[in-house]
Amino acid sequence: SGSGLVISIFQAAFCLPLGLLRLIFLCLVLPLTILLDTVASFVPLWFIQRLLKRLIVAPLCRLILFLLGYIYISEKVPDPRRLRLARLKKGSQIPGFGSSVKSGDVIFCNSTSIVEVIYLAYRFSTDFAAVALPEGDKVITHNLWSGLRRVGAPFEEKKVRKSAGNRV
Repeated sequence: SGSGLVISIFQAAFCLPLGLLRLIFLCLVLPLTILLDTVASFVPLWFIQRLLKRLIVAPLCRLILFLLGYIYISEKVPDPRRLRLARLKKGSQIPGFGSSVKSGDVIFCNSTSIVEVIYLAYRFSTDFAAVALPEGDKVITHNLWSGLRRVGAPFEEKKVRKSAGNRV
């Protein structure tokens, strides 16, 4: 029980102030990242916009992940059997994670976690997209702030009322 007391004193003396310091930095870095991503989104030339996101926003997103406790993020090549992909030819391999992603490619995710959105912004300098409702036939691009706001948001479905003229 003497070691339990030492651990409690250590946690109170070091872990609590460290956690508060990380929280303060997070409260400073997150709004700055969102602001810079929004400013970069208004740049009309796509290659300059992407360069700004890669040089400024991506490192800030990685800093946010670090402040949240994600010190090392492993990336693995997926198992084709687990993904139920067709069998590969002998000697062929699936490219490494993200190595084949190019500008204009679509990456699907369900945006159930703020960490997921921040990681995608860090790793791929993405623009987020969503189906425009109620039309449903358009896609609207979003910046990092809109992507974070949409996390966990329920999918809204427009209910179509039947009129008297639609009876069969």
